[in-house]
Amino acid sequence: MRYRGETDINKLLEQASERLDNITPEFIQWWSWPEVFGSTAGPGGGIGGHMMTQFQVFGFQSDYGEKPILFCAGKWRIWRNFPEQRWPR
Repeated sequence: MRYRGETDINKLLEQASERLDNITPEFIQWWSWPEVFGSTAGPGGGIGGHMMTQFQVFGFQSDYGEKPILFCAGKWRIWRNFPEQRWPR
C-alpha cells in the first residue's frame, strides 16, 4: 500500500526496490534529510500557500541499479544531482 506522505523506511525500501530493477533491499543504500520548500505544495509544485514548509526527502541508490532515485511527499524522481543531497528544482 502506498501513502502520499510515506515515511516508513521499510515500505519505501520495497517501493525503491521495484523502481531499481527489483534489487533486494539489502543491496540498496539510502539517505534521508529534511528540506525546506518555498511553498506548502512542496516538491509537487502547483498552487500552495506562500509559506516555507519542511518535507523529508529520501534518496536511494544501488551499485547494481540503473540510476539513483529520490522520494518526497509521494513523488519519485531520478536523482540527477547525486550525491548532492537536494531535491532537484
